[in-house]
Amino acid sequence: MKYLLALPRRAFVTLFGATLLLSASLVACSSDQITGLKAPTDANQAIVNGLSLDCPVPSVALMLGVPIVPITVTGLGPSTLSLLVSGLPAGLTMSATTLTGTSSAQIAAAIISGTPTVGGTFNYTLTLNSVRASTKTNVQACSLTVGYPSISASCVNISGVAGSPIAPVTLVASGGSGSGYTFSATGLPAGLSMAANGTISGTPTAGGSTASYSVTITDGAGNTATLTMNCPINIGYPPITASCAAINGVMGSAITPVTISAAGGSGAGYTYTASGLPAGLSMAADGTISGTPTVGGSFTYTVTITDSAGNTFTTTGCTITIGYPPIGASCSAISGVMGAAITPVSIAATGGSGAGYTYSASGLPAGLSMAADGTISGTPTVGGSFTYTVTITDSAGHSYTTPGCTITIGYPPIGASCSAISGVMGSAITPVSIAATGGSGAGY
Repeated sequence: MKYLLALPRRAFVTLFGATLLLSASLVACSSDQITGLKAPTDANQAIVNGLSLDCPVPSVALMLGVPIVPITVTGLGPSTLSLLVSGLPAGLTMSATTLTGTSSAQIAAAIISGTPTVGGTFNYTLTLNSVRASTKTNVQACSLTVGYPSISASCVNISGVAGSPIAPVTLVASGGSGSGYTFSATGLPAGLSMAANGTISGTPTAGGSTASYSVTITDGAGNTATLTMNCPINIGYPPITASCAAINGVMGSAITPVTISAAGGSGAGYTYTASGLPAGLSMAADGTISGTPTVGGSFTYTVTITDSAGNTFTTTGCTITIGYPPIGASCSAISGVMGAAITPVSIAATGGSGAGYTYSASGLPAGLSMAADGTISGTPTVGGSFTYTVTITDSAGHSYTTPGCTITIGYPPIGASCSAISGVMGSAITPVSIAATGGSGAGY
């Protein structure tokens, strides 16, 4: 069968990418000759029923969600030609057929364009019809591959406090098939995890900062991407807390050891130091206060606690009350003889503040007195048994009064000298008096 191509002399015709020089104004062509108009390098050439039709090759790779570079579909044959398509990926369409040439030899062209909304490899059908004389058809099975954009996800800032649930955060992915994403993560702080929907939640068990973590995202088409999320996760520490321990004691006696316990912070590795403790007491690194106070009074102290992560906390307003032991003193045995100076006797106190004692006495027999240092001395001017008390005051102002102490003051011997008496019988003598001494010294 032959076809006529009516062309100007020395006309140039481009068919399917090949430029041909035709010198006749009217050329008789057979179907085989039409075949010869195909570009010899086009591997997709297919001629059926004298109709030539290509499966077009996109000049730029197709990408889901990205407008394509328009694809030209061409066919060659006798008039009248029409191009039909079926099975294109969703989002792509083909334009109406445009015809060029003569009635005996036409070029049919159409444009595939649009934005693919699905990804994958799709088989579609191109049909070239010619209705001259009798309908002839060339049907070609073609395919297009629509690629997927890279899967990505935006960083989500995460912050929290160790030991407390974080506010859940959800990663949002894009790219790939655009739907059906599932997520998994590695490198999250202990206690946190990621659900399949991309939600990070949980209760962090330790504080600190994590510079990045990895997320693997799989879309509905099975595309997978593992992303390094350079988003710091900052997990703080709860405040360190500690309660003041009630400490009471008595100066000079070992206190019952008291241990302060901390909570919060990193939750472990606490060390303790104290300042302001009364002399004689100290704190061990484990928070135990012990020792024997050498002073009394009320004291305010602080404790600084450091956890294993270096977080610190200092208590305020902790108090210790150290009482004083009772002041004590023993009565001294005092004896003497009226009119004779006694051997000085000193009373020694103990207890109280332990220093700075001052003494005063009441009830001493006349002639005796007590100095401020507790020494009783003097010359008693009366004899007998006497009860006296001593009041002792220490440097802290505490006082103590002894119960009835006794002093015994004896009398000196009574003495008298004989008087020489002489006289004459019958005559009155000169009166002579005997004078006594000693004893009570009076009332002879």
